[in-house]
Amino acid sequence: MDKTISQKLKELDELIAQKNFTEALRQLMQIKPENLDTFDRAFYYVVYSEAKLWLGESNVGDELDQAIQIYKSGRDNELFARAKYLHGWYLTFQGKYMEARETLMESYLNYRRCDNLRAVARVLNRLAYVHHHCGALKDAIRNLEQATEINRQIGRRHNYLIGVHNLAIAHFRVGSLRNSLAQLRAVEEETKSMIDYTQYSFYLIYGMVTALLGDIKKGLELINITQDFSQEYPRNRAIYYEYLGWIHNLDGRFEQAVKSLKSGLDIARRFSGEAYTFSQTNRLLAETYLGLNDFKEAQVTAEEALALAEEHHEQMEIAACYRVFAQVEQNRGNRKKTLDWFKKAMNIFAANHYQYELAVTRYLAANSDFCEPGERIAWLYLAYEYFKGENIQPYMEPISRQLAAISRAGAVKPAGEDKDKITFVAAEKKTKDIVALARNVAPSRMTVLLTGESGSGKDHLARYIHYHAACPGPFVIVNCAAIPGSMIEAELFGHRKGAFTGADHDRVGLFEEADGGTLFLNEIGDASADFQAKLLEVIESKNIRRLGENTSKAVDVRVIAASNQNLDKLIADGRFRPDLFHRLNEIAIHLPGLKDRPDDIPALTDYFLKQAASPGRIKSSAEIERLGKIMAHYDWPGNVRQLRTEINRLWFTSGGDLARMIELALEAGSKNEHERLKMVLRWTDWNRRETARLIGVSEGTVRNRIKKYGLIEK
Repeated sequence: MDKTISQKLKELDELIAQKNFTEALRQLMQIKPENLDTFDRAFYYVVYSEAKLWLGESNVGDELDQAIQIYKSGRDNELFARAKYLHGWYLTFQGKYMEARETLMESYLNYRRCDNLRAVARVLNRLAYVHHHCGALKDAIRNLEQATEINRQIGRRHNYLIGVHNLAIAHFRVGSLRNSLAQLRAVEEETKSMIDYTQYSFYLIYGMVTALLGDIKKGLELINITQDFSQEYPRNRAIYYEYLGWIHNLDGRFEQAVKSLKSGLDIARRFSGEAYTFSQTNRLLAETYLGLNDFKEAQVTAEEALALAEEHHEQMEIAACYRVFAQVEQNRGNRKKTLDWFKKAMNIFAANHYQYELAVTRYLAANSDFCEPGERIAWLYLAYEYFKGENIQPYMEPISRQLAAISRAGAVKPAGEDKDKITFVAAEKKTKDIVALARNVAPSRMTVLLTGESGSGKDHLARYIHYHAACPGPFVIVNCAAIPGSMIEAELFGHRKGAFTGADHDRVGLFEEADGGTLFLNEIGDASADFQAKLLEVIESKNIRRLGENTSKAVDVRVIAASNQNLDKLIADGRFRPDLFHRLNEIAIHLPGLKDRPDDIPALTDYFLKQAASPGRIKSSAEIERLGKIMAHYDWPGNVRQLRTEINRLWFTSGGDLARMIELALEAGSKNEHERLKMVLRWTDWNRRETARLIGVSEGTVRNRIKKYGLIEK
């Protein structure tokens, strides 16, 4: 007895589940969908479309549209969700990522209603792919984490492994190479027992990460393992050649890179919708032409890549093309265009968290010979900090040599050498790293965004950066929350006499007052919408116009902004302009609160004591060290500001008697005898005699109280 068409389609669908796409498609081609009833025809289109999409063919839009219309009027939410999922997949092949996102979200919600967790995880993986290409990498990583956790919970080990691979790819894309490598190694042995496609995905990314970290030989070996796995699927073959060319490029084998990349492009051109491969491979080819000093071909190829990247909103590729244009202009000797293209690329990479690409761009810009000495130091140092964190040796060594040479030459000296010296106290390693970063980026004119809790020292760090800058001008502070909306322009830009009612004299604005120096925008998160708009305008144009005047004036101002608020959240809530954020965030420095830098507390105690005392009245001593250790055991919700206030209070209350200060500090920090004893025992490492001396009792009393309160030495 012949099978019904419904049974036949279910069997072919099972072939797809078994990854036998070619055979499934061969049998599907023998069926005429126009002869099927409505719902069989819809199911045929779904099965047929999935087979073709897996094989890298994307000409299934009409079929999926018809299936969606049929299922939309029916009651099968799961098949409707599946058709929507496939349509979202189809749209990604077309490079229509925003449309794909909306379609996939519909699929996700319908699968959620059906409580089909397997399918939910599948949609989340595809959404991650879309978010990645839209530049929303945080969303992509979150999608992948959700999908991976679902597969772990429902026991789908194979899909869990694929999820780990995809997470490794996402971390690789943002430049977290060590994290990516750790994830891959954690599942390496288990992956070897998986099917070919999983191994292909694994070895492809493993090889690329390994090569970027500097081991070209091993990277090539790993990439070449994927060659056999990619034969059946054209898309995979194209990506294999792309990555192979990429590694040859890293190794300086440019002729081989051109050959591999062109092979990938030839395959991609045969399959419509391979926008991602086509765009990135073109851009990599353009970079290879740069290596061959063929700048004309590099320009033409990058323009082709850029057109595709812009059409499909691929932010990383757009920025990478800008980087190619910068190097072409550098070869032409065009300083302004070179720096403009480099800075445009950096802004996009920074905004989308592509840390590896950002560091590479900073390194190339620093070596363009067109940037100012301060910018060069800043770009080199920022690049070095990233490469050091990821241990990427090919870049670390040359940058380290360059920074050492600059240091020996003393290329940029603090403009504040003739002023009172400004220091930033740092004993904790993380604080020392922050100070080193601030010192090295200070000579540039790049904007700096300081974040951290209230009282953590952002204003002092801003002064420190200004002191070590190459500009001799003033340091002007702006309280962004304190300027009334009606006075924003007058305050920022100044005004002429008679410009408005009450303007009875000429006034210089804050930007003009800071000309040649630094404008410190404190609590920028509180700035009004009008303030933000005017600020962005000046930062971009570097010109101001006083109220009541018709002519503009150029200003040379270094902007440092600070906030104790979460600016990402303010942007998401529509309360802070993302374009202003990216302008202010050229250099981001986060200053932790004191609870996260306890080693700084004794050093700050010593510093504030010497500030409170008359010159020469006290010197560093055992008492100061003891006081510092006591202070380190307290909570400081007000951070450095609170610590400084407390030291001043103790100093004046005790009349400058250090022993009395220690007693007062112990009393202030303990609510009762029990807590006070525990605190002092911790501080003295359970030295009973020293504890007794500090508390002011006998050693025997200390031992009795330890027994009384049941305290145990740890």
